[in-house]
Amino acid sequence: MLGDLLGEAIVSQEGQTVLDVVAEIRDTSQLSRGGDRGARDRLPGLIGQLDNHHLRLVAKAFGQFLNLANIAEQHHRVRRRRDYRRNDRPTPQKGSLEELLPRLLSNGIEKKQIIDRLMQTSIDFVLTAHPTETQRRTMIQKYNRVAELLGKLDREDLTVEERRWNEERLYQTLLSAWQTDQLRLIRPTPVDEARWGFAVVEQTLWDVVPAFMHHLDMVLEETVGASLPVDFSPIRFSSWMGGDRDGNPNVTAEVTREVLLLGQWEAAELLKNDLTELRSELSMVTCSTELRERVGDVREPYRVVLREVVNNVSSDQQQIEEVLDGGRDSYRPSYPTLEKLKEPLLLCYRSLVATGMKPIADGRLTDILRKLACFGRSLLKLDIRQDAQLHTKFLTDLTNSPGLPSYGSMTEADRQKFLLGCLESDEFELPEAFAEDDVNKEMLSIFQLIAEQDISLFGAYVISMAKAPSDVLAVYCLQKLAGVQQVMPVVPLFETLDDLQTAGETIDELLGIEWFRQQATQMEVMIGYSDSTKDAGFLAASWAQYKAQEALTAVCAKHKIRLVLFHGRGGSISRGGASAHQALLSQPPGAVNGGFRVTEQGEVIRYKFGLPGVALRTLEVYLSAMLEADLLPPDNPKADWRAMMELMAEESAAQYRNVIREDERFFDYFTQTTPIRELEEIAIGSRPARRSKGGMVNSLRAIPWVFAWTQVRLMLPAWLGTQVVFESDEISKAKLREMLDNWTYFRNVIGMQEMVLAKTLPDIAEHYEKKLTDPDLHAFGRQLRDSLARVTDGWLDLTEKRVLLSDSPVIQRSIDVRNPYTDVLNLLQVEALKRYRARENSDESEVRTALLLTIVGIAAGMRNTG
Repeated sequence: MLGDLLGEAIVSQEGQTVLDVVAEIRDTSQLSRGGDRGARDRLPGLIGQLDNHHLRLVAKAFGQFLNLANIAEQHHRVRRRRDYRRNDRPTPQKGSLEELLPRLLSNGIEKKQIIDRLMQTSIDFVLTAHPTETQRRTMIQKYNRVAELLGKLDREDLTVEERRWNEERLYQTLLSAWQTDQLRLIRPTPVDEARWGFAVVEQTLWDVVPAFMHHLDMVLEETVGASLPVDFSPIRFSSWMGGDRDGNPNVTAEVTREVLLLGQWEAAELLKNDLTELRSELSMVTCSTELRERVGDVREPYRVVLREVVNNVSSDQQQIEEVLDGGRDSYRPSYPTLEKLKEPLLLCYRSLVATGMKPIADGRLTDILRKLACFGRSLLKLDIRQDAQLHTKFLTDLTNSPGLPSYGSMTEADRQKFLLGCLESDEFELPEAFAEDDVNKEMLSIFQLIAEQDISLFGAYVISMAKAPSDVLAVYCLQKLAGVQQVMPVVPLFETLDDLQTAGETIDELLGIEWFRQQATQMEVMIGYSDSTKDAGFLAASWAQYKAQEALTAVCAKHKIRLVLFHGRGGSISRGGASAHQALLSQPPGAVNGGFRVTEQGEVIRYKFGLPGVALRTLEVYLSAMLEADLLPPDNPKADWRAMMELMAEESAAQYRNVIREDERFFDYFTQTTPIRELEEIAIGSRPARRSKGGMVNSLRAIPWVFAWTQVRLMLPAWLGTQVVFESDEISKAKLREMLDNWTYFRNVIGMQEMVLAKTLPDIAEHYEKKLTDPDLHAFGRQLRDSLARVTDGWLDLTEKRVLLSDSPVIQRSIDVRNPYTDVLNLLQVEALKRYRARENSDESEVRTALLLTIVGIAAGMRNTG
């Protein structure tokens, strides 16, 4: 239906000829993907004969169709969840709370144990602005409108007029989308990105969280006979948007200050609207003695209390606006803490319950309390992130004053001694002669900002490229130098293979420092997926991440401190992306200890939280998987399984690095065959694509690295190096099958790689190579594709399958439906790249637009792009 309506829009705006061209190319591509060699040979010629104008229009048409296909698929997910929840459905949906809780009870888990564990649970989704969301916010809003109208058209009780009206609205929306520029003309600022994060909360999450909590309470009542407190939520949301300054010079202290204020303003706006509606509802005159003592002899006691809260929240908004406009220097909230804000609402709740009106108390009032428990006073708690090297630079410049040893030249032991001296002394201050360059001034400014703000607005201070205990102590020292009173928790991020392998030792040493143990109430550690995979390949990185979690779990148990793991995952397989359910169940025993944090990045935010029905399912899957992993943990892997993984990881990392680092052909092949240089021209995110200037792979961030290989359908970061598994005489196929049958972690690794291999199309990558790459490099391309073939054949043989994903028909069909459309965008991209790089055509803007549209379209077709 959506495809037909899009076709009508194209005809009305561009003419029947354009649609005929689109249809011919689509039909030929479908025949080609179905095995028709003649169609396969004709397709490049059909695209090659398009002029620049039609190249752009065809790219736009196929890209929009793939976005509509995504909407239709998400709509089906919502339908499917609703279908499972019908009373006559015999079995609950996999991954649902209805399926899990009875299973926990049948496995001997006590009812009280389930409630106690839920009360200790905290799942924190950290929204990040990493540049993989290619769609403009305007287009996202139109696509959300399409999804909303599909939901209305699903109703069986629509009249003829209502159905026609909604169909007309749907066509109008698609027509509007066709005539809207899909491409950002300028890069978003960090503040723009933060506003986008707030919009996700406003449009879906603000109402989804209390709806989810109502559902959780219902299932708990039915299975364990209890519910959770009205002011409690196991779900949290945080953000890096406006706080992640690692490699992003656009994120300054002033930007962070503005984002904090905007978050508080947005939270006040949503809360004020809810409170106003609640005040309208609570017109009752009967109340408890406690409430009567608070308000006196008034006719409508609840409205009196709520009027005061609404007025205070409105006053806070006005103050924030004055600060943003420069009319005042600071803002002091009416309620100094979240607990003070909840106090009058809880008073109303207790009164309603005491006077026999609990059903009313469990409505909108409970929803507001649950929203406050989840979102606080700022919608999204803001993390700060910075590279450890910049902290080291600051302290080195600080100690270059006369009479102080240079911090940069100290050993690790000396650094720890120096920092502990600073932390334990009341006299250490910034010397007057301290040379403040721009980098150091900005560093000091962010810590001074932390000192000025309410600590409840912040999440954690994350240290990129952390390597040693001194990296953590340095941030505590900088907080002290800036006058921070409420100390912000500090989280080391271990990213490279070497750092993951020594993470346990590093944290063991840190927890052995008496000063630190007195400060820490829990130990939060972030595991990096992107850079470790870029460093050593998927297989070696995955095993290093698993072992790091094992080591950290053991170390924290030894020191009797709670471990909270922060998973820095992305959407793609090579950046840790996988089924949330399977990923959590494959963690080491004890690693899921009542809670965790996880990044949700780029386009994945939209796919997981963009629609209410999908967001509800996302929250359910995460919570049920966490409970299962926590209460029914897997067994420890056998020693010979570990030895086999160790061997595979070591050999695959060596093979991966040999290609990436040692083969002198690699960099030229990469830059010629993929659109990596052109990707840097897209105004996707505020952060530069490279950590530093320079043309080599090691200067490139992990996201564009993965994004570029995804565009050409080779997906190299997710499988390169794995071929050694099937070439080494030391690796037993029988042992691998045993691991596959009995080890959840290994089964998840294989499943992740199978998924990415199913999306990999070497014939498409070969077409890029043939048209764009120096012939001298073609042999290297064949070498890569041969390795890919060995990986694919090896996994098929190991899993005893003839076709990838043969046991996952829904996913297989999803990929098969998209392939003919994404194939066309790949061929269009090759043609556009060839013309754009030649710069021979005077109509360069049309070619550039067509190229960027193919990038956006392929991203939509592949879904998990970066």
